[in-house]
Amino acid sequence: WRKTEQIQKRFITYNLKIKSNTSYPILLIEVGLSPIESLAMTRLLMYKHKLNNIGDHRLPKLALNSSQNHLRLKQGWYKDTRAWLNHWEIDENVALQNINNIKNIVTSKFKEKLWCEKDLASKRKLSYYKKVINPTLEDQKYLSILTSSKKKINIAKIRTNSHELHSETGHWAVPKTPWTERICHICENRNIEDENNFLLECPAYNHIRSQFHNLCYNT
Repeated sequence: WRKTEQIQKRFITYNLKIKSNTSYPILLIEVGLSPIESLAMTRLLMYKHKLNNIGDHRLPKLALNSSQNHLRLKQGWYKDTRAWLNHWEIDENVALQNINNIKNIVTSKFKEKLWCEKDLASKRKLSYYKKVINPTLEDQKYLSILTSSKKKINIAKIRTNSHELHSETGHWAVPKTPWTERICHICENRNIEDENNFLLECPAYNHIRSQFHNLCYNT
């Protein structure tokens, strides 16, 4: 599924015209999709549920029992799948007892681990996205609501740091421009030119912003 995830990522970034190095977790939330790996794990658990309910004389059940009886081996289907589930902190017994809710259980665990607060400190883009753009990490709906491709692309660029505001371009400089110096150059406020300044504060855009007062200030 790693290769499939790369194909999925290229498809999303190409169609939304956003940077190809945009973090996979951000892309998933923006388009409202689950990780490919989580879908594979959901299918695994559904298959295990089916195995548990077939007769002991059936070949798949015999193979499962054989795999369970050879835990001393370094590898094996049963041991490998247990390690996979443990990595994502998914309790197989709990999941199988909630067969109708397996997909939600798996997706929730994946999101919890992908957005673990302990790991965000070392991941600037993920941390910024969660702190500023989407604190609740809710799946976004604008791609399915809007009909204009141009509007979809423009919103996606702002939300994923695929823009050319100084808050982002300052990171490209060598050496990097200090955050406090990434100011807006088209007004005299000397604020950091980030998404908030661009959308809500910079007076140079007041004439545009005034046309969307309800959208900008009442949401």
